Amino acid sequence: AGRDRVPSGEPCVLVANHASFVDPALVMGLLPIDVRFAVKGRLSRYPFLGMVIRKGEHIRIEKRDLSARIEGAGDILAPLGVGESLFVFPEGTFDVAPRLLPFRLGAFRAAVDSGCPIVPVAIRGTRHIWPAETWLLRPGRITVTFGEPIRATGHDWPEIVRLRDEARAFISRHVG
Repeated sequence: AGRDRVPSGEPCVLVANHASFVDPALVMGLLPIDVRFAVKGRLSRYPFLGMVIRKGEHIRIEKRDLSARIEGAGDILAPLGVGESLFVFPEGTFDVAPRLLPFRLGAFRAAVDSGCPIVPVAIRGTRHIWPAETWLLRPGRITVTFGEPIRATGHDWPEIVRLRDEARAFISRHVG
């Protein structure tokens, strides 16, 4: 619900909870705009998935150590700078126990630095369909809810944190 809330005339940063392996494919099929995903760098080394990541020119984020993360922090700004939108799962992963993990700040910093709005996206039901630690899929209902764009009103650390907190609160309310 709310796909019409995604801006089509300007780049934006979409952020969503991450509960299952099915989440990226699901949102790719639902998004009304083209986006570049920020993905774990190690995923680009998987045979089929790596090809999709490279062909789609998605942004690979290396997490192996702090210097790699700092060095790659500016990479997620690149699409926004040329008018492309970005999609980030700010939790970075999902846990075996279904829950909303803390949100990392990179997507929110990119939104503040670029002046692009954040669009929160709440995904519900994918964990039931494809639970962690199994390859067995089950039938079930999925809902995806897009929030209103949230615009930065400042350019400092408290503004980055405010965007994160507002997006996380929206997602938390809609994932149950």
